[in-house]
Order: sequence, then C-alpha cells, then structure tokens
Amino acid sequence: MAAATIDKRISENDNIDYSDVVVLIPAYKPCERLVKLIKDLKKAGLDAIIVNDGSGPEYEDVFSQCKDLGADVIGYDVNCGKGHALKHGFEYVATKNYSYVVTSDCDGQHRPEDITRVAQALMSGNNIVLTVRGIKKDAPLRSRIGNTMSRFFFAIANARYLPDNQSGLRGFATSNINWMLKVRGEKYDYELNVVLMAEKQALEISTIPIEAIYIDNNADSHFRPLTDTVLIYVRYLQTIACAAVALLLNILTVLILRDILHVGFFYLITVLNWLIYLLLCFIIERYIVFRNFFYTAGARRLALSIAKYTSYYLICMLAVHLIPFAIPMTVYYVLSVIIIEVAEYLLLKATYDH
Repeated sequence: MAAATIDKRISENDNIDYSDVVVLIPAYKPCERLVKLIKDLKKAGLDAIIVNDGSGPEYEDVFSQCKDLGADVIGYDVNCGKGHALKHGFEYVATKNYSYVVTSDCDGQHRPEDITRVAQALMSGNNIVLTVRGIKKDAPLRSRIGNTMSRFFFAIANARYLPDNQSGLRGFATSNINWMLKVRGEKYDYELNVVLMAEKQALEISTIPIEAIYIDNNADSHFRPLTDTVLIYVRYLQTIACAAVALLLNILTVLILRDILHVGFFYLITVLNWLIYLLLCFIIERYIVFRNFFYTAGARRLALSIAKYTSYYLICMLAVHLIPFAIPMTVYYVLSVIIIEVAEYLLLKATYDH
C-alpha cells in the first residue's frame, strides 16, 4: 500500500465539473454550521447526501434547511453511531451514478476548499484519499492523545506509518463501497477499521495535508473521550486478533519451554515462535479473519517478521551475557518485543514518504 502525500498543486478553478462526486455527511444533532457547509458545497458545485443519525425531532429544522438547499437527507429515528451512518450512506450512494464519494463531518471542522481538494485528488486518479491534519500543541488534549495512539498501533500492526488515520475528511472511489460495507464497526471505530482493511488488501492510499480546525475546543463533538476511545481499540484489537494471539503464544512458549521446563537452544524456541506467528498471522488471517476481503500478506511483511524475530533473539542473548544476575528469559523476551516495536515505529515514522 502506497501512502505518499499528493504533492502536485490542486486546482482552484471554480469551473471544475464535480458531477461525478458526492459529499457524504453523517450528522447527529447538527448545528447551523451544517447549513452553511451545504451552502458552500452547492456554491462549489458539489452534491451532498446527509445521513440523519437519529438526531430527534428538535433538529428537523436544520435538516429541512439543508434539504431546501438541494441536499439529499436520509436517515433513521434511533441514533446508531457514526460508522452505521456512514455505511447507511454508502449503501445509498451505491444506488446512484457517482464515481467518487467524499466523507465529511457536519460540525464545521472541514473547510469547503479542503473538501474540493479531496474531490479533485479522486478525479485525478487516486483510489483512496486520506487527509492529514496538522495537530498543533493547542489542539484539545483528547485529540492529541487519540491521534498519537492511533498512529503507533496502526504502524505496529501494519508496518506502515500514517500521520493521521482518524480524520473524518476522506475520499473514495465508489468501487470501494462493496468491501467497505463489510467492515465491522458501528461507531467511531469504523473509520479506523476501514483504513486497516485497506492496508490488508494492499490498496493504494494517498494523503493530503489540511489544517486542523477545533471550534470552541471541539465543544460540539459527540465523541466520548473514554467510552469511544476504549471502543475504538477494542474493535482494533479484534481486527488484529491474530497478531495479539501470536504474541501471547510467543511469550507462553518462552515461559514454558525456557523458564519452566528449562529447555536449552533458545534459537530453536525463537524459530518456533516465528512459525507460530506465520501460522496465525498469514494462514488464519487469510482464510478466517479476512476471508471476506481480498487479502495480501506480502513479501515485505514476511521479511519484516524474520528481521524482528532475529532481533528478539539477539537482544535476549546479549542480555543473558551482559547482565550479571539471573532474570527469567520471558522477561528478556517481553522487553525485546517492546524495544523492537518502539524502534520499528520510530523507523517507520522517520522514513515516511512526505
């Protein structure tokens, strides 16, 4: 999967034909900023579809104003979450003749000019476009922490660094809708899972830098810092369950064979652990976890796993010979995993294609 930034200049020509593009906006209890966004999109020549995610009758006036401006408003009565709203919208888009769909939030965080830049990037041949927000030091703490955690875990799970995998402003060729409807997640976790599934399928992803906008310190956001963050990472761990199980089995193998049964030949235990990783992460991922997706393990992941397990072994052996007091090998192994994973993240970040 390529994840290079689109560096060519995006046109600012007002005469661009956006008839093949639609903007999909999931909306839960929106304010008047949604109406302004629809006005700006119509002025730019972009169609819009709004999904009313069970906002309630007191918000009907906002949706009516958007409908009067020409936006399609669909939805349902009970709030189901952002992921559900996006999938509901994708199903509706699939019944139309659009070639591209851009997703945007309803709270004014995404500028119309950035939305048109994503649309133009799609029209120029990019299959999936993510926007990368410039997270500043004065950004809300929950946003900075959430983005840092997402970057780290995504990089470790996929051996790819993406500077921002949670921005709601994204673009997709509609040919992706079929597999995106199969992605699990009904709330904020869905957006991260879509990126994970794109990576597993080795789909090309391009990025566009945008300015991060936090209005009134993100006061209108319906994101629940604790509950939704936990949900995102519970779903995330389910998505990479094989890797988590492989790591647990790796540690148990060292504990049982080396520290309990006192089996020598630690390099053989390391090879056994690597075979466990291959079995779970390549075979079971391919035929069980991602059976409904086009799955590509790739030679790069295979080579990386060999390098990582070799590093685990070398770190453990160096620790055994350099540390003068006895420590269980399992402790060395866990520490080696932590060291290598952090080093991998820093290397991926340093070599990210800007």
